[in-house]
Amino acid sequence: EFHLFTEDPAVSIEISNFTLLRHESFGNMPPVADAGADQAVRANNNGFAQIILSGSQSSDPENGALNFIWLLNNVLIGDAEKIETTLQVGQYQASLIVTDEFNAKSAPDEALITILPFTKPGDANGDNAVDISDAIYVLGCLFIGTPCPDPLNLADFNCSGVTDISDPIYLLSFLFLGGPSPQQCF
Repeated sequence: EFHLFTEDPAVSIEISNFTLLRHESFGNMPPVADAGADQAVRANNNGFAQIILSGSQSSDPENGALNFIWLLNNVLIGDAEKIETTLQVGQYQASLIVTDEFNAKSAPDEALITILPFTKPGDANGDNAVDISDAIYVLGCLFIGTPCPDPLNLADFNCSGVTDISDPIYLLSFLFLGGPSPQQCF
């Protein structure tokens, strides 16, 4: 049964053939935080690396504006979509929480940030020297299955984007023929 009333006697209301639809309101949906992919960055020779955290892939189901809260190891480090910070060697947990204009809060999204120690360009075996043992180390990795540098791009001495036979040759050329020095390519 349906009743429609008006307080103005001069207004008449006529309703014929109507369908009453029931709409359920779900209210405001919470936004979704996206802290980006895990990162592994090599430190400079002072033991620090600059990183960028971006929440640009975060979203709101209603396409509303977002507010950002960044935590690093549970300590507030910023409130912008994109944060640049300098970290020392170690592992860090970056967490992003976003809220929409109605203060609906997302679940936190996390990214693991690893700052790797500085490695001298050419020091593939990690002994803090650049010498023939680094070329031999890489040759063993490539041809006889001995352990490889971790990450493998530590042996990309010529910055070709791949580690192959040209890299130990490049290093040997530097050591014995005065060729160009190994580069830090990553």
